[in-house]
Amino acid sequence: MPGGDLAQFFEKMLNNAYIHGKNIKHRDIKPENILLSADGQQVKIADFNISRESKETFMTTGIAGTDPYLAPEMINTDGNSAQVSCSQDVWALGIIFQMLCTFRIDFKKILSQKRM
Repeated sequence: MPGGDLAQFFEKMLNNAYIHGKNIKHRDIKPENILLSADGQQVKIADFNISRESKETFMTTGIAGTDPYLAPEMINTDGNSAQVSCSQDVWALGIIFQMLCTFRIDFKKILSQKRM
């Protein structure tokens, strides 16, 4: 990766918790929504189409986000409402970190079965 190693990248991603400090839940953190500058020194989050601003957790109906980056609490709703918090964004970052370390997505099969 240009400009640094994996640990530096995730340190920069965690610094992007700025959006959480502004009470924004992104709800669709995935590799396609993480932008790096050419030198690898800046990390930005893109695509705030389904994000919500809320000081507290909130309830939502339906599932918003992208497999396989959805947190378990968003999948196990059986079509009912689910509680949304910053933890879903942290879960997605964890999945991305695991994917970058192992070059595979272990949760993909489980998630696709849950959504059927």
